[in-house]
Amino acid sequence: MKVQIKRSAEYVRAQSIARGTNVEEYVTGEIDPTTLSEATRTRILDWWKCYPPTLYSVSIWEPSGHIEASPNVVGGLALEADIFPDQLTSDHVDAHLEGIARRAADLRTAWEAPVRAIWADYERDGAGVFLELRKHHLSITGLDNADGWAIKSDISDPLNGINTDVWNAAIDERNRRNDEIYTKGHAQASALAAQAAEGDAKAEADAEAERRQWIEVHGSDRLKRLVEEEIEHEAVYLDERLALDRPGWRWERKTPGVEVEARNARQDGLDLLDEARKTDEDAKLVWWRIEHEHDDGDPYDECPEYEWRGYACRGEFLGKAIVYGVPDEYTL
Repeated sequence: MKVQIKRSAEYVRAQSIARGTNVEEYVTGEIDPTTLSEATRTRILDWWKCYPPTLYSVSIWEPSGHIEASPNVVGGLALEADIFPDQLTSDHVDAHLEGIARRAADLRTAWEAPVRAIWADYERDGAGVFLELRKHHLSITGLDNADGWAIKSDISDPLNGINTDVWNAAIDERNRRNDEIYTKGHAQASALAAQAAEGDAKAEADAEAERRQWIEVHGSDRLKRLVEEEIEHEAVYLDERLALDRPGWRWERKTPGVEVEARNARQDGLDLLDEARKTDEDAKLVWWRIEHEHDDGDPYDECPEYEWRGYACRGEFLGKAIVYGVPDEYTL
């Protein structure tokens, strides 16, 4: 069974730069369904009724309460992983479908109470109109506004035999209630946005204070002069801080090549990981490959496929990716 994979924009860009060729956002890997967990195989058969030739972005329709409609509570969720097709494993698919099922359950729970409440109001205030409508088309949709749920009902063409005044009164009441919900949701969203902006401003001020203190204590004469002259100095600051706080590490953006998953690591790989964790306790062991660049048009070209490959470690410093173990002579 084939599986569509969506890769992040950052990963696509980095790989395109490293490989010197276009790297697609969407690729298709292949998985043997027998390697999937029983829960995953059950979900596939429940949702698709069979094993699809290709598992694309998932859109699940789930019933909500006793209402005779199927709200689209989850739509267009693709398997997101920064990998190449040959790196796809059953764990990726298992985790993807488990996450969708969990999200669907959470959304369905969030829907149930407000939808049931509004339905009860309609049944009471609509003088029987909505009881009749249950036999016909009624769609319920939900929009996530801040912490609240805005609910609206789109009702199909008026049915023959229903009193027009009652129908219009029910629709007017529905619209009035929707306006109240949207207004409340907008106020909640505005309050949350203001709170987030205040938090961002404080975080930025704290980061700037930390930067100036570090430069004052540890910065080189050059870096201090750049600050004094109010000359942009982000790269100089980051390089100096990385060199002091993470000796032996380098920025991934300055490192050619790509990483793949480390499998069945040898002892030298584990030794490298121990060494890297002396300065970054969260370091992760990977296998690094730097492809050899040569003229593809030369039929007699016998250059090696890789310029260098071996174990390396990945980490993060100041919110940016760093690499340990790639020889210094390889740089962008």
